[in-house]
Amino acid sequence: MAALVAAVSCQKNETNFSEKEESQVVLYANESSSKTILSSDFKVSWVEGDALTVFNAEAGSSTYSDNCRFTISETATGKFIKDADDKALVTECASYDWYVCYPYMQYGSNPGGTKGYTVALAPMQVGYNNNNHVAGNDIIAGKALAVADGTAPNVGLHHVGTLLKFTVVNNSGKASSITGLTLNASAGGSYITGSFTMNWGAEGVNPSLDANQMGSSKSYTCALSVVQNNGTAEVPDYQPIETTIENGESVDLYIVVAPFTIPAGKSLNLTVTGSAGTATLTKTFSEETKFAAGTYNTATLPYEPINIVFTETFGENSVAKEKVPSYGKAGLTTAVESDKENYSYSITGNASIAAGTNTHKINNPNYYGTVIEGAAVKLPATSATTANSGLYIKGIKVKANTTYIFKYNKSKGSLKDTGEYNTTTVFKYKDNTVDSWNTVNSTTEVGTITQEFTTGDYTVLDIGVEATDRNPAGTITYYPALDLFQLIEK
Repeated sequence: MAALVAAVSCQKNETNFSEKEESQVVLYANESSSKTILSSDFKVSWVEGDALTVFNAEAGSSTYSDNCRFTISETATGKFIKDADDKALVTECASYDWYVCYPYMQYGSNPGGTKGYTVALAPMQVGYNNNNHVAGNDIIAGKALAVADGTAPNVGLHHVGTLLKFTVVNNSGKASSITGLTLNASAGGSYITGSFTMNWGAEGVNPSLDANQMGSSKSYTCALSVVQNNGTAEVPDYQPIETTIENGESVDLYIVVAPFTIPAGKSLNLTVTGSAGTATLTKTFSEETKFAAGTYNTATLPYEPINIVFTETFGENSVAKEKVPSYGKAGLTTAVESDKENYSYSITGNASIAAGTNTHKINNPNYYGTVIEGAAVKLPATSATTANSGLYIKGIKVKANTTYIFKYNKSKGSLKDTGEYNTTTVFKYKDNTVDSWNTVNSTTEVGTITQEFTTGDYTVLDIGVEATDRNPAGTITYYPALDLFQLIEK
């Protein structure tokens, strides 16, 4: 994946606020190249129903008008008229500052947005190769400062997000539907969806989304669903798309996210879902790669699914040991969404879920090993003489007499005075209705641990991962951190 040049010009429309018709304020987006409705040649245009948010203020003042709504009047000319019953603009000043944004939303009482410029966490594309949804998610903004009263301001509108098109090729070996795509850019450390504020910048500086002042809705991921409308235009009934494409054919999927950067050596993770299963792809960048505002980015993804029963990343927040049974499954995804409700969690010993790099250091100056970012399971000993602690996931729906692969990531423990020390972890599984566990193996290895096993004559599974030994001297309790649990049907 590489960031390409912008598909549309960053410098946009000349917007005229000075003309009035029958006491109505009129503005023009004179070029029909403002809104991201993409055709095959990437021409963009205004359509019926479009509306802008407009603020103004006396030049240099921070006393703004309310967010005034301007609605399209002529799509061909880009003529907008202020809604007659809308709130008033600031008037009777020698000069004005103007702030304009598409699409219209209730941003609040000032152009900064009070954390309300929303980049969709879960956009919806209706049908394959359809980019109509992009327009509603593509925020464009511009300003004109110190414009004299009676002078028409020219406002250049700029894309503040980055557009990505993914061409998904069906390599599943059979006709399949493609029902969704999730982009995970957490390695960049910047939120790409959620409720942003707007940094309008000084004269000559383009407006930009401000990830430092966000609302409670924010994420490093964007999860696109592909749907079909089983209802009508007036009363839609959106359901997961069932249309299949043959093996070797492809479809295009589109998302808009806030700008982000992936550092050198870090990865961008993508998950494609469809009727044949789930495909997980990772792209590691050899050099820092920017997905900048106003750019159009493309990638081709093979849909080569594996049947992932569940993935558990444990989210981003710490969960104390006594609260693990009520953990909210913030990092859990299941192949069948309703199955998620059946999952439950329990622990032994001092197991808990901890967030941040301190998960693996725990104030230990001799810490050594790879840090897993985000939340992870920590398995410390109850005491120097009580070794075992573990985390268990119950109620997993599986197929009887079927081979599965269980995977998890494990960090190193630490260094003792006498050398490297890695804690042993054990994977267990059992029929949900019995008490006895099957132990697959014990390992001191670190990194990605893979366990293979075959279910018996049952359809509900419990699994567990335990840490079974500690520092033999009994003076320091070393332990690993575990992350990214995944169960895959082989």
